[in-house]
Amino acid sequence: MKERFIVQYRLKMQPYQKNILNKRFEIGRRIYNALAHVTLNRYQEMKKRKDYRKALEERDFKIVNKIRQEFGFSEYSFHSLVKQMQQHFKCHIDSNTAQKIATNLWKAYEKVFYGNGKKIHFKKYGTFDSLEGKSNKSGIRFKDNHLEWLSYVYS
Repeated sequence: MKERFIVQYRLKMQPYQKNILNKRFEIGRRIYNALAHVTLNRYQEMKKRKDYRKALEERDFKIVNKIRQEFGFSEYSFHSLVKQMQQHFKCHIDSNTAQKIATNLWKAYEKVFYGNGKKIHFKKYGTFDSLEGKSNKSGIRFKDNHLEWLSYVYS
């Protein structure tokens, strides 16, 4: 398992930089909600299938997983969906960050499928306060005591 670290820094920004970051967080929230909307519709359709409900009842997870794959319930499928959405905002959200948004939604579905999650929640305005990249090599990067993200540098 890869180690993950969360580091918080107070950024010294100009007002225009703060506006850009706020805009990116809002775009991230909208991408998450759009992806949640599409996948929740698929989820509702999947739950209507008798064979799916029967397989769940009988705990035949081979059939359950096959049906979930048919409906696009995999992390890779979510990445594919979010790629289309991200293209509209590529000057603000890079592909790695969009994939992490999709991964976070996939983890919420995993909790619904396998854990103690009850349902998928949409993100309300002002509550989407975290974005991340896949690595420090592209997208959101911390370099030389600066945050770099798509041609903007924040101190």
